[in-house]
Amino acid sequence: MAIPLRQSTSDQEVLLGMFIDDIDGVSPETSLSILNTDIKIWKHGATVLANKNSGGATHISNGLYYAVLDATDTDTPGSLLIHCHVSGALPVRALCTVLPVNIFDSLFGSDKLEVDIVQVAATTVLDIDEFKADVSQLTGIAGINATTITVNDGTNPVDGVQLAIYNSDNTIFITSATTNSSGIATVYLDDGSYKVRISKAGYGFTNPESLTVSGVTTDTYSGDAVVTESAESCRLYEYCFSQDGITPLTSVTSLATIRTLPYDYDNKLHSVDGVIGTYDATSGFLYWDIVRGCRVLVTITELGISSYVDIPDASTARLANLL
Repeated sequence: MAIPLRQSTSDQEVLLGMFIDDIDGVSPETSLSILNTDIKIWKHGATVLANKNSGGATHISNGLYYAVLDATDTDTPGSLLIHCHVSGALPVRALCTVLPVNIFDSLFGSDKLEVDIVQVAATTVLDIDEFKADVSQLTGIAGINATTITVNDGTNPVDGVQLAIYNSDNTIFITSATTNSSGIATVYLDDGSYKVRISKAGYGFTNPESLTVSGVTTDTYSGDAVVTESAESCRLYEYCFSQDGITPLTSVTSLATIRTLPYDYDNKLHSVDGVIGTYDATSGFLYWDIVRGCRVLVTITELGISSYVDIPDASTARLANLL
């Protein structure tokens, strides 16, 4: 491991050795006279060796010596290699690294590493103001105005409704929330116009709704509960959207066919004819009312779905949860 040195600094001790007898190759040499001219220094990028500026080396013990480097010896940052070969001993060397003052003091002292911005994208930064981001036109972030949204079915509040807030073009997601037991959700938005996408299984909503925020804002949206045709039916549904996740499909090719033959439920046999789903292109909501407990082959061409599903004993069921 290289010995770290502080650039252009005096009184820095480095360890040299151990010096071993050049005859038997074993015995430590403890009484060598090592002059500064015996100590050769190679500095980073140099093409010649330099004598140690002043002073030689002093024995510590067991053939180990120390030398004291000064500001001249350490004036060049980077690698520094010390060679020493004196009469009666095998040659030794020591590898050091000269670090700029700020880096050395940050590693071994109380200084802080200087990481000032000098360039960004190859452009010189002259003042911190040049590096400040202009966030005045940013979209896709929430704001500061408490905006309270209430959702009901025309009469009663609806809990568990998912609200997704987008920018005015309905292209950039801003934030989301879910209504509580009082049908209320609060989000924080800056002044401006937004679009609100509203969804909950078993309910139909106009999507997207428009929202205008100016200071503290409240707004209310209503939807219709999806009612199945009878207690024997389950409304099997799914939302059908294009790849952008924003636009409902213009149309869908869908079919649901009972494959449990014959299918007897509540002492009645049920038709196995394929039934085309009912689709709302405004909300992307597709559904069938199917007798509970049967196995059905569902196909939705545009979504690449052709699968068997078991219709649960429930008033509604989302297709994606049954696949």
